[in-house]
Amino acid sequence: MSLKFKYILTEDAFPSSEGEKLKPKEEKLLKNIHDYILVRYYSKNYPHIDDKQLPTDLVDLEEFSDLYAEIWDFLTLTMLFDKNTATHLFYLFVLNYNKEGVYTNIENVRTLNYDDQKEIFDVRIMVLADHFNTIPFLIERLHWDQYDIPSYLVKTENKYYACGDEETIERAKNDYVDSYYSDGDEVFHAFGAGHYISYCSVVIQIKE
Repeated sequence: MSLKFKYILTEDAFPSSEGEKLKPKEEKLLKNIHDYILVRYYSKNYPHIDDKQLPTDLVDLEEFSDLYAEIWDFLTLTMLFDKNTATHLFYLFVLNYNKEGVYTNIENVRTLNYDDQKEIFDVRIMVLADHFNTIPFLIERLHWDQYDIPSYLVKTENKYYACGDEETIERAKNDYVDSYYSDGDEVFHAFGAGHYISYCSVVIQIKE
């Protein structure tokens, strides 16, 4: 079914643009995301609330990070959309979401282009998004740093990464070695001769 829906959605002047009206097929998909992803997500994670207590908007990068990942997985793994189509539909839903779940006859569609994203997200998040070919909504800034380097969770990779400039990375590497390795042989075997040599110095003693 997902392949069939993918085919009919991507034809007939798809996709809609900023300020236009949602296409009928987009309305149907946004309704499916609302009912089968968002409502189920809240039923599973917040069983004490009902449909009338759903959030009024979804643009909160910290609160909804797990929900964003579920929406993205639905679009890419279940519906099998390519990245460009999935990105467009993701932003359509997040920016045009309403708690009543009504997605028909929406005028003045809101989307988010690359320049808009750069206004919202930290430059490191944008770098990581470009590097991992994903969207910045799926990169979570962590509350702790790794050796003073800002740290992030890339949801599509399910891995943690620290992102900094060359000077910061080199300093962090040295701090890591200092905190875990006290013996020169350990450093040599763990990181190789090149890194070991950076810790070495030559002392010249002149005897009179």
